[in-house]
Amino acid sequence: MNNKSVQIVAWAWSLLACGYFAWAYFDLTGFTQTLSQFYAGLDAALPLWVRFVLASRVYVYPLLFGSAAMIVVLKEIIMRDKIVSLVTTLAAMLAVFATASLIKMTLYSPIIGYTEKLSK
Repeated sequence: MNNKSVQIVAWAWSLLACGYFAWAYFDLTGFTQTLSQFYAGLDAALPLWVRFVLASRVYVYPLLFGSAAMIVVLKEIIMRDKIVSLVTTLAAMLAVFATASLIKMTLYSPIIGYTEKLSK
């Protein structure tokens, strides 16, 4: 591939990554809101990390996903080596995926704990 086609592919992947970040944001926000209502209905004592995620989602989620999108776009403008740029975009997508998965596991942890207690 020549330099121009690599540049087009790098920008396309960056825009797709930003679309993924937006989707992940709305998915995680809905997921968190649903579990928040579920836990409120149970009136259960939640672990500290779960309470932190539920309390801080309003400003942490936009900061996380917005900054990831901003970094991906800014690196396209700044980086000259587009192959490295593609790898960086992939790394950013994997980091967002891992963070969203970790948040979901944290929110599920009380349910898993209650299930383990009931199965004994």
